[in-house]
Amino acid sequence: MERAVSIGAVKDTKTGTGRDVDLSTELVGLLELYLAELRREALRNKGGAPSWLFPSVANTPLDPANVAKVFRSTLKRAGLPKFRLYDLRHTYASLLLAACAPITYVAAMLGHAKPTTTLAFYAHYIPSSGHSFADLLDRVPEKMEPKVEPNADLEVVNAGNSLSAFGEPRRNRTFNLQIKSLLLCQLS
Repeated sequence: MERAVSIGAVKDTKTGTGRDVDLSTELVGLLELYLAELRREALRNKGGAPSWLFPSVANTPLDPANVAKVFRSTLKRAGLPKFRLYDLRHTYASLLLAACAPITYVAAMLGHAKPTTTLAFYAHYIPSSGHSFADLLDRVPEKMEPKVEPNADLEVVNAGNSLSAFGEPRRNRTFNLQIKSLLLCQLS
């Protein structure tokens, strides 16, 4: 995103910098089809390539009042409750957080300079109960799983090396973890 439109005027973004916003694969496909049609229409009308993703007939930004009117009409036809177009930004953020996307990722997508800004507005969408995050430990990548010797004590070998490859913290109580107890290490 490089530009913003506010009350019909084109201006820089709020932070003064551009940013990339990730889109789903399905949405990218739909937008590519839409852009191809937009270009075909411009060629039929002997016009130039559109300057905007959603241009007016005059290839200028759409009038916000008309966009809001069409949006309200679309919501009504779809049987959805009334809400503002801007509320889709909040839906985007809350759905990502509910799906356990990292707060830093969501902050970057929203253009927040600090993740704490995102956290202040969206913390209640981050799952905190009813979901066992400890179960994620059962799905440790194979490269990270310690190699167990088939002999007597079931000592874990190379645990420190394989964990450090995945960003193990240095020199703390989990450094070079070795499991030597049969109760702590189960073979499957």
